[in-house]
Amino acid sequence: MNLVLDASTTLAWVFGDECHDRAWPIIESLQRFTAFAPAHYPLEVANGLLMALRRRRLTPDQAAAAVVALATLPVAIDGDTPARVYDGIWELAARHRLTIYDAAYLDLAIRRQLPLASLDDSLTRAAASVGIALAIPRH
Repeated sequence: MNLVLDASTTLAWVFGDECHDRAWPIIESLQRFTAFAPAHYPLEVANGLLMALRRRRLTPDQAAAAVVALATLPVAIDGDTPARVYDGIWELAARHRLTIYDAAYLDLAIRRQLPLASLDDSLTRAAASVGIALAIPRH
């Protein structure tokens, strides 16, 4: 099943933390399906890796390996995201008390009518409230 992939799921897969087991099936499914993400996704993921490196959650070798692995993920970047910031995305962020970044994932899932793969509680609550299926069950 194609889906909208957010940075929280991607980074949980990289970090191997407590959410790794929830993220792994999603990343593994990308061998068969396509993930879609808003335009800021690569920046958000790269920033997460950089912060983890600076906080010594990842070693330089682990961060370098993660960059290589993430570059191979089949994630289609949505080019329409910037044009929707002050239209649909802003409204979703305000209505659901989300960041603009998280609202962009929700907007994309709504537009494409795809399930959302996220580990972010606020984002998954908002998605469920507007009828978007969740690719990762909420805890």
